[in-house]
Amino acid sequence: MWQPSARLILGMHWLALGGAEAFAIECLQMALHLGWHVWVITEHGSPSFYSLPPGVQHLPLQGLTQDQRIQCILDLLRACPGAVVHNHHCISLYAALARIRAELPQQSLRLIDSLHIDELLDGGFVRISSVWGHYLDATHVISQRLFALLRRTGPTRVLRLGYLLPSHAVGSLPEPNLLRSLDQGRLSLCIYSRLVWQKRPFLTCALARHLLLWGEQQGFSQLQLRVIGSGPLQASLQRMLQHDSVLSRFARFDHASPDAREVLASSDLLLQCSANEGITLSSIEALERGCLVVSTAVGAQQELLAKPFLLPPDPLWLMLTGVNKVQRLLSDPDWRDQALQAQRSSWNALQSAPRGLDVIRHLYGVGACD
Repeated sequence: MWQPSARLILGMHWLALGGAEAFAIECLQMALHLGWHVWVITEHGSPSFYSLPPGVQHLPLQGLTQDQRIQCILDLLRACPGAVVHNHHCISLYAALARIRAELPQQSLRLIDSLHIDELLDGGFVRISSVWGHYLDATHVISQRLFALLRRTGPTRVLRLGYLLPSHAVGSLPEPNLLRSLDQGRLSLCIYSRLVWQKRPFLTCALARHLLLWGEQQGFSQLQLRVIGSGPLQASLQRMLQHDSVLSRFARFDHASPDAREVLASSDLLLQCSANEGITLSSIEALERGCLVVSTAVGAQQELLAKPFLLPPDPLWLMLTGVNKVQRLLSDPDWRDQALQAQRSSWNALQSAPRGLDVIRHLYGVGACD
């Protein structure tokens, strides 16, 4: 049933492409490039399904009891001696770790996980990983903040920091689109995220509303808000955009993502008001295309963005601080120059930081010349 034997087994929450899943797929593609056979384990069905590449085997666990899930995982691993087992947010795979160590010691499995975010409500996968961390060989984290947290509170294990940055050196940031737009009296805002409660899209739209209204009062000749995303809050958000007296005049909703990178390249500010994050790939894509990012100071966003572009997570303070900072960014040239220089410094500091895929190659036991 489990043939051919796999060199890599990836555990995933589901096959919808969020940040953690996107990185898991990068790891999968790297393994395929190395000629490895790969199995993917998922424990939930997904609203937007990613099609696995040809030759990759899929073990879906949804519909099974927890005991059945663990047994399926053990049966697969028995057929894969020496495999790397890499967990990207799969709770069932964490729950199987103790039995894997107890029942399959002869398999010489390498057990690792990647952690992106500590959930504010219950600690999320970081807490779960800490519970089972004694059974792991190594943990990859995507931010200095998570590295320090696990070093301080988690079980003893190998910790490796690797940011989810492009594998190539990106170089200097381009000139911000905002500078050209201000010269022309224009302002283009963008919201680009999954429309789920953690991302707080209604709060983000409320911030955009204040900024658009202010821009209108200041006499900007052209104002717009582009909203890109999908998720369970999509219908409610569309109704808000259609019926609000300000947003209905300036907002455009894109249902199933156009080329989001083109939208970012023509936008001045990307607004992100998430309650929690790892590091948002959309922030990196935006900065690479000259679109500045204003974000809550959560997760590795604090390591990617300079302080002038960071907002407190508390909704009330977020609104007050966000309106104040963006208005100052648009109207105070000296403060804007200082903010842009601080952002260039933050970006340049990350260019020499370890990258996630390089760290994973090492944890997989792949040499530089493989």
